[in-house]
Amino acid sequence: MNTLHIPEVVGEDILDTLSAKLAQLNLLIVLDNCEHLIEKCSEVTAKLSEAALASRILVTSRKALSLDGEIVFRVSPLSLVNPDKVDQVKEAEKSEAVLLFMNRARLADKRFELVNSNSQHIARICYKLDGIPLAIELVASRIRYMDPKTMFERLNTRFTMLEAGDPFISARHKTVNSTIEWSYNLLLEEQKELFKRLSVFFGGFDLDAAEAVCADQSLPEHYIIDLLSTLVDCSMVSTTRKPGKPLRYFMLETIRDYASSLNTVNQINRLQRKHLSYFYDMARVACDERMIRQVIWMEKLGLEFDNYMACLAWAEKNNKSKYRSLAGLLAWFWTRSGYNKLAEKILGSILDEGKVGSSTKAYILFGYSWAISGYIDRFGELFAYGKTAVNIWRRLGNKSEEAIAEADLSILYSAINENLQALDIARQAVRLAREMNDPGALMYALRSLSQALVNLKRCNEAKPVIDELLELADRFDNNYMRFSAYHNAGDCAAIQGHFKLARDEYIQGLRCCARSGDFNYTLTELLGVAIAESGMGNYLKALKLTGAANEAAKRAGIISREKLLMEFWHELIHQHIDGARETLGADLQVKCEEEGAAMSLEEAIAYAME
Repeated sequence: MNTLHIPEVVGEDILDTLSAKLAQLNLLIVLDNCEHLIEKCSEVTAKLSEAALASRILVTSRKALSLDGEIVFRVSPLSLVNPDKVDQVKEAEKSEAVLLFMNRARLADKRFELVNSNSQHIARICYKLDGIPLAIELVASRIRYMDPKTMFERLNTRFTMLEAGDPFISARHKTVNSTIEWSYNLLLEEQKELFKRLSVFFGGFDLDAAEAVCADQSLPEHYIIDLLSTLVDCSMVSTTRKPGKPLRYFMLETIRDYASSLNTVNQINRLQRKHLSYFYDMARVACDERMIRQVIWMEKLGLEFDNYMACLAWAEKNNKSKYRSLAGLLAWFWTRSGYNKLAEKILGSILDEGKVGSSTKAYILFGYSWAISGYIDRFGELFAYGKTAVNIWRRLGNKSEEAIAEADLSILYSAINENLQALDIARQAVRLAREMNDPGALMYALRSLSQALVNLKRCNEAKPVIDELLELADRFDNNYMRFSAYHNAGDCAAIQGHFKLARDEYIQGLRCCARSGDFNYTLTELLGVAIAESGMGNYLKALKLTGAANEAAKRAGIISREKLLMEFWHELIHQHIDGARETLGADLQVKCEEEGAAMSLEEAIAYAME
């Protein structure tokens, strides 16, 4: 009242007096940090908004006031960049968080500079701190004591306890933990309990997962949605939604660490058991349906990747049998999604232990086979593992899985040009799948059969198999099998010298790969487009795409698509990729392939489709 020079009126409510006077003014009224007085601030804001028609009211709070006419702007953390893609200052400076770090670090030490050699470590620090301004300011102020590399290596929960040096900052803004604690203490007991339990999730979760894992007698399932909504309103939980996709919830890592610290060891173990059970059941269904609904499950398992890694980490220490079984169920997903190094490490260590149940062993054997398929000198192992898996399914009487395993084995034989052997096995897989009336297994077997025929350059025989595969893929909306049909059709067209048709087929396959996120075949398809472009005389584009595909394979630790062993593929590569190199000459060849290698995979896909 004194600030606005508005005297109190005896016998009149002070809020009425203030409202009457403000109605005559045009002001921006700011109410700051209202969350601890939310009801009173709502009352004041409602009264002022009715009276002060020409004014605007800006309220800052961790919780909305829920008033009519209220427009809520959620203040997100500062923008981040993927640290793995940062090796230069210009890339790091795309992040608001890095810019804040740089500014505060210079205040602490004028000698500090953001340079190429420290840009990735600073990007990693900001990423670890979720782009939270207070956390970044507190950590950056320590730059006078350690370099960014050391700072990142030692970055852990101790940094959430670092205190701001300004003695005039309020207690709740002294440390990151005190800021989170301030909001936590404003929650009701049931909200606090759900907040603690949600810390079991990594990388986000959906409502079904929250209800399944967090509910019990003390916190019934039908309570979860309302409690979760209040945590979102209080900014303790965040949300993300992509067009046409379900809503997902997540906690910033800093907040998740705080929530986890509130649980006892027994509470954490109980939550981890339920967390493992929920995601194990999901992995089981995904594995069972992987032939029919592969795209859907690859997307779903991709979203839950961090949750699965947390499940495996806990199970490895607390339930080895479940650990091995879960790894087996995920093996197909890892090798389809480009996680070959991860699959090789986990599946290989399980096989070394030798304590694996039959069906789990069969899944792991083929997953491991695909994980190491980039090592040409280990192909002998692949066939031994593949044959063992087929025999396991045969012994268990599971003809559908036997057909799938035989189809995989056929592909392995095709890869080393044992094409007649591949053809015989693929035909056996098709026979088994038809016998079981299993459309998923049948599609997989038809894929192998068409591949074996393409390898033998028996394109006229391959085309009706490809047509049947594409018809089934469209009927069941199986994007992966749709891709396989387009790819093999592209191979046939390229073999027969119809390069425009080959390009169109490969592009269709590339669209399928982009939709499903199948990393390995995306690279194969990029090289297919490169072959077709070269066949049409577009040598520059052909070599840029080749450089992009080779660099992506190198980063993922898998064999270059140029070095696949199939004879027809080698002939196409030699004629059209090596031919393009020879035509352009060494200098221009290197320039084109380096330009391609500098592209991201997304950029290369877009370029191929131009």
